[in-house]
Amino acid sequence: MTHRVLPLALALTLCLAAAAPAADPQFITVGGGVGTFPIMAAKIAEVINKEFPGVRASSIPGGSDLNLKNIQSGASQVGLSISMTSHQGVNGIAHFPQPLDKVRHVMSLYRGYIHYVASARSDIRSFADITKRGYRVYVGKVGTLHHVLMTEMLKAQGITPDDIRKAGGIPNPVAYSDVVRMLQDGQLDVAMLTGPVPYGMAMELAQSPGIRLLNASEEARAKVIQALPGIGRATIPKGTYKGQDEDIQTVAYMSHLVASRELSEDFVYRLTAAMVKHMPDMRGLFAGASEIRLETALLDNPIAVHPGAKRYYDEKGVK
Repeated sequence: MTHRVLPLALALTLCLAAAAPAADPQFITVGGGVGTFPIMAAKIAEVINKEFPGVRASSIPGGSDLNLKNIQSGASQVGLSISMTSHQGVNGIAHFPQPLDKVRHVMSLYRGYIHYVASARSDIRSFADITKRGYRVYVGKVGTLHHVLMTEMLKAQGITPDDIRKAGGIPNPVAYSDVVRMLQDGQLDVAMLTGPVPYGMAMELAQSPGIRLLNASEEARAKVIQALPGIGRATIPKGTYKGQDEDIQTVAYMSHLVASRELSEDFVYRLTAAMVKHMPDMRGLFAGASEIRLETALLDNPIAVHPGAKRYYDEKGVK
C-alpha cells in the first residue's frame, strides 16, 4: 500500500508544480529613447513597481532599434518602439540583419502623425506642384525613419529625386533636426515633421514663415501603407494649425509597448491589465498621450501579440 501511495503523491506534486504560474521576474527594465519615449518608459516602470510587489522596474535609455535588440538579447524585458521599426526588426529586414524573434506586441499607445508641409513662401499647394519648378525638398538622411517616410510618400505620389532635379530642384538629405530652422530661413520649400496633433514645431512654423499641409490621396496612402507595415491612415483635423481650413489626410506610425516572448503569459496579462487601469494617468503625460485607449490597443500593430496581452484583449472584446 505504501509503495502505491508514494508514486501517487509524487505524481500529484509534479502536476501541481507544472500547473503553478511562473514566478514574476525580480527585475524589469523598460527601454525608452528620445522625445516622448523617456516619459512613457518612466511611467510604465512606475506602474510595474506599484502593481507588482516584489518586482523592481526601471527605465533605461534606448530608442526603437536598441529597445528591440535589447529584448532579443535579454538585456531588457519591456520597451517602446515604433510599429514600422518593430515589423522590420521581427522580420530581419531593412537595417536588421537577423530576425528579432523574441519581440511581441503588448499595446498600441499613441501615433506619430506625418505632417507633409510646404513653406507658405512657395507656390506649392499639392504634391503635384513639387515638380512644376525648382524647389528644395527635404528627403532625409538615408537609413533614417524620416528618409523612408518622406521618400515613400513622394514615390507614392509619382515623384522621384530625379524628377525633382529635372525640374531644377534639389532633393536635400539634411538631418531631421535641421528641418525647422531651414524652413524658417528659407533653405527648404518642402519637408516633413513627425509628432502628435497638434505638434509644437508645426505650430511654430505655422506662425512663421507659415506652412501649408499637403493632402495625401487615398491611392498614395494605400501605397505607403502597403510598403511600410505598421503605418496607418490618419487625419489632421481642420483648424489644428493657423491657416489650415480643411482636414488633411496623411499617414501615421504607432508608438507601442513591446515585450519579450519569454515573459510569462500570466505576467503580461497582468501587465496589460495594469496599463489599462492607469490609462487615465497616462493621458496627461504629453501632447498625443490622450490617444491611449483600450479600444485602440491593437491598432496598426504589424507583429505577433504576446499571449498574455492577447488573452486580456480577447476577454475585453478588443480586436
